[in-house]
Amino acid sequence: MEAGLVRQEGVAGMPALISGMTKAHRAFVQVAGEGWRVKVSAIQSELDRGGALQKVRLRYFQALLTQVLQTSVCNRFHTTEEWLACWLLLVSDCMQSDTFSLTQELIGHLI
Repeated sequence: MEAGLVRQEGVAGMPALISGMTKAHRAFVQVAGEGWRVKVSAIQSELDRGGALQKVRLRYFQALLTQVLQTSVCNRFHTTEEWLACWLLLVSDCMQSDTFSLTQELIGHLI
């Protein structure tokens, strides 16, 4: 079950940045784009300093938690069609475009 979307300003692997655990969830790319891969140790050393990156991480974590909770409510109370419409709007917002490539296989997997 999908619980949250990582957008262009986001970070996958938050559990590793909170507790050092890396196997709490699985992330996968649904729509083509660009990203960076950074070693947890490199980010963790900066977070340990308690500066601006630490503050941004906490705000991001709060926003991600809010999204996960909202998604959980939607998964419980909305129809498949309503959920898919919401997901498409979120992806459109993430991509900053009204057009993007999806496969029927991906949509089938999601629903």
